[in-house]
Amino acid sequence: MKVAIVFASNLWFAPYIQNYTKLLDKWGINYELIYWDRFLEEPNKPNVFSCIPSKGKISKYVDYYRFSQFVKNRIISEKFDKVIMSGPQTALLLRSFLTKTFKGKYILDYRDLSIEQIPIMKWRYKALLKNSYANVISSPGFADYLPQGYKFLISHNFDIDLVKKALTTTVQPFSIEPIRILTIGGIRDYSSNSEEIIALSNVENVKMDFVGKGPSKETLEKLANEIGTKNITFTGYYEKKDEVDIVLKSSFMNIYYPKIKSHSSALSNRFYNSLMYCRPMIVTKGGVQGNYAEKYHVGISIDSADQILGEIKKWIETVNFVEYQENCKKLLEEFLNDYESFKESVYNFILG
Repeated sequence: MKVAIVFASNLWFAPYIQNYTKLLDKWGINYELIYWDRFLEEPNKPNVFSCIPSKGKISKYVDYYRFSQFVKNRIISEKFDKVIMSGPQTALLLRSFLTKTFKGKYILDYRDLSIEQIPIMKWRYKALLKNSYANVISSPGFADYLPQGYKFLISHNFDIDLVKKALTTTVQPFSIEPIRILTIGGIRDYSSNSEEIIALSNVENVKMDFVGKGPSKETLEKLANEIGTKNITFTGYYEKKDEVDIVLKSSFMNIYYPKIKSHSSALSNRFYNSLMYCRPMIVTKGGVQGNYAEKYHVGISIDSADQILGEIKKWIETVNFVEYQENCKKLLEEFLNDYESFKESVYNFILG
């Protein structure tokens, strides 16, 4: 048995791949990662497509086409028996190959709204869903935007070992002297983050920390400097090993995003960190994260940044930290059940 795991990014951009590799390692299955090195960090590897992505629409399509052909040739030459295909772009370009050569022998793994939202592509994606062994999504919110009538398994973007550890660990309450609001990871979404910077600028006893890199870091930092903000910091890149300590030093986790379907349907890495380390989340009302926050009472959901300060004060005045921690664990246990269903399906796919 040989399994190909395909994804169109560097490995460190795809931590969810370990949801598969840990299981395959445990079961002694021979597998290979076939992926796209977008930063030329791993040249001259037979299983790695090395190419810096182009910027124009046509050029991007050509890049994905080249990657898809690289994947197809690798699968054929190495005579793989089954395929785990992550990402709709590559899957759509290999639709005919997958549905004919690997009908019932591939898993379709989906983690972001993309090209399949175009009507004609959604119709083509339907054929991929129909002919797969299993269809995996990382958030229940995605099911609303994919063709209906198919069963979707959920494979969350977390490390299952960290979740299991969190369920047996008691975390110290967060500090409110000062109140520290943390944005960690990719610094994007200028519109929503700029709202927060303006709303919280120089507010007494409130600090806002942006830890990480991303396309909006410099423009947000420029805005903070222009309005004379003294209580907001940007610290840039951090080591993954330091992430837990950074999170535990915070009071609230910032997950306030723009109200667009790509964000409202997804579950972010910060969402899971908030639950595992019991740091209440600040989320956008109405999205899948906002619905979880309200149902399980694990944070505050807001319509606009103007509401943040009042909602934080209300939360601090009324929260029972022991009950809050139990609520976090209840939701993590629900996600653990999702994982067990996912694990069973992967087992049957490989060994059934």
